[in-house]
Amino acid sequence: MLAMRATHISYREPLLSPSLVPIRKISRIERRHRLAHLRNRIVAPRAASGPDAAEATPDDSQSTEFSVPFWTGQAPHFLGVVALAASALALARSGDALSAERLLEPLIGTSGCDWFRLGLLIPILHQMMVVISWRVQLNYKSLTRAFGKQGGQVVFFTCFTAFAVARFVVTVTASIRTSGVLWKQGAAAYAAAAVVAVPFVYVLHSVFKYLGFQRLAGVDHFDPEYYRKQDVVNEGAFKHLKNPIYTLGVLGLLIPGIATGSLEGIALGLYQYLALWVLYFSIERVDMAAIYKNT
Repeated sequence: MLAMRATHISYREPLLSPSLVPIRKISRIERRHRLAHLRNRIVAPRAASGPDAAEATPDDSQSTEFSVPFWTGQAPHFLGVVALAASALALARSGDALSAERLLEPLIGTSGCDWFRLGLLIPILHQMMVVISWRVQLNYKSLTRAFGKQGGQVVFFTCFTAFAVARFVVTVTASIRTSGVLWKQGAAAYAAAAVVAVPFVYVLHSVFKYLGFQRLAGVDHFDPEYYRKQDVVNEGAFKHLKNPIYTLGVLGLLIPGIATGSLEGIALGLYQYLALWVLYFSIERVDMAAIYKNT
């Protein structure tokens, strides 16, 4: 029995002996590196903010501080724009050059009626694209998740610019094709158009010099943390008016109709002017309150 116990002891001791189970000492520097690596795996690094910051990962979540319920203001905006389009249609039908029968024809051909109907449709598509993009980006970062931080902005601004150019081109073309309904083209018409063009050009200059086109289109929805910290633009037209873009800038869409004496051109200009104010009060003002917190 003692022999067996002695054998058992002699068998267990080597297993507990430090000579058989070597333990490597970890230096202080190596221990620090291991702890840092463990922390990096558990806590995600905070993404930088700002236009020049490194591109964030697609699944970065947007802070709820800047979120706005998706459907807030959507119904008033859509119904308001459609109602304005119907009003513009009714106004144009009162003209001699545009009969009710022609307005009900299919959207084909290149007549003034076709361009007018297209001018009613494009602002609806443009503004619906804008408000949906703003909300899904502000709440869910959907555009940057799908296309990357820079790619999402490129996709949005490309669509925004294409629709904005299409608005003006269609308005000009419709005005030319239906000219002379209200008055004949001449010095008086051109002078009246020039009066409207002066504040339009001034606002346009202020936008590109002090505000920037991207901020005009809503880049703050892509990086609200960064733009909340930026100074309020208070130069140029922005020094004299709180909202010069909607107050005077959009009046530029009336210039083609005034210069050509086109009832349809003026109807399109008024329609788009009021439709953008509907967008501002129902959608943009709500988003701005969430992004800037009245700063």
